Amino acid sequence: MEYVDRLVGWFTPVLSCFYRATCGAGDWRWHVSRTDRTWKQRRVAPWRTFRAPGAAPAAVALFGGMLMLLAFSVMKRNEPLVLSSRFFMVEDHGQLIGVGHDGTLSGPVSWAKAEQGDSVRRVLAAALSERPLPMSSDLQPLRSGSETSLGHAAGGSSLAILGPAQTLVPDAHPEFRWPAVPGASGYVLHINEAKGNQEVYRSGIIGTQDDASGPIHWRLRDQERLTAGVIYCWHATAMAEGQPLNVPGAGDQKTKFAVIVPAEASALEKAKRSWNSSALAGAILDFNAGLLDEAEAGFRKMRDDASQTPQGRVLLDRLITSVQQSRRDQPE
Repeated sequence: MEYVDRLVGWFTPVLSCFYRATCGAGDWRWHVSRTDRTWKQRRVAPWRTFRAPGAAPAAVALFGGMLMLLAFSVMKRNEPLVLSSRFFMVEDHGQLIGVGHDGTLSGPVSWAKAEQGDSVRRVLAAALSERPLPMSSDLQPLRSGSETSLGHAAGGSSLAILGPAQTLVPDAHPEFRWPAVPGASGYVLHINEAKGNQEVYRSGIIGTQDDASGPIHWRLRDQERLTAGVIYCWHATAMAEGQPLNVPGAGDQKTKFAVIVPAEASALEKAKRSWNSSALAGAILDFNAGLLDEAEAGFRKMRDDASQTPQGRVLLDRLITSVQQSRRDQPE
């Protein structure tokens, strides 16, 4: 409807002048009186100013068409935008953008020169066609190898984890998440280097949270830094009365992760700035950089926004599903 509104805005002054010229009282013109042969003024009917045959009906038809266009614009102004045959309309950082079925983005002119435009388009095209997303090569080392020796403390067992797992993390103080265990009074977090399986960090007793049923969140402190580029594994153990608990059903899990190297982190931030803070492009760039948790969180935040369009939610659901599927389709 923006095109209709713009068109009406252009034609409103023309319409006003046209109305005065055709439907007004007419113009004052000089003529010679037949009675006393003197010059006098009188109004000439507007339709008499048209010389060409059929000009008056054509003018009336044009005027009627303009009125119909104006009425159509007023009626349609407040209707929700309908999914077109060419674009998904998505609410992105306060603006409405179009996403073509081939992944092409229709947005600000500056996006034409944004960095990594082809990779963003490929991810969108794959999600729309429900094909596997192209994965970052930095994730390949996190997909291979065995981790079955991790997480089996004496007298206890590791917990099913929520993350991070098989992903890069954006900083050296990542947040670890695992489900709460009924009856546990605390938890111990263990981090090992994947190469050699050497433990590099063990937390003290991490207390339970106020929401006993919610997941546990634990972030390393400032002085507890991990090294960028090193592949780590981790697990958590539930404790009760100072002793580890046996928690059935956790099984063996792939829990490898790594901190993104500074050069790649700087390149990622530079690419995001070139997209003028686009939330959609930013989440896709996170995915391309291997930051799967950040990408999925970005897509979920956009999808759950109250102002998001119905077709935008369809697209974002496909992207979320694709990210989750990429975690499951890990080669051994």
